[in-house]
Amino acid sequence: KILNEEYRDVSHSYASFDFYFKNSKIGIFDIETTGLSPLNSQIILSGFVLPQDDDVFLCKQIFSQNLEEEEELLKETIKVLENYKRK
Repeated sequence: KILNEEYRDVSHSYASFDFYFKNSKIGIFDIETTGLSPLNSQIILSGFVLPQDDDVFLCKQIFSQNLEEEEELLKETIKVLENYKRK
């Protein structure tokens, strides 16, 4: 299951952040798992907040509801990361 939602940034600024990253396009990536063991845990969510144009951000969440869906979650996650890296 994939959810996409766009939202507009309410402009705010932090001097220390702007000093280093003002002209950068920065995205956020996070994963959620059922634990830390590769033997009995799985990735259940990968999430992104990706800048689009004109202060619009895309919030994208990719869900895995069972172990069989985890491989598809990983493939979709890799696609998003590869596509974002090219921009």
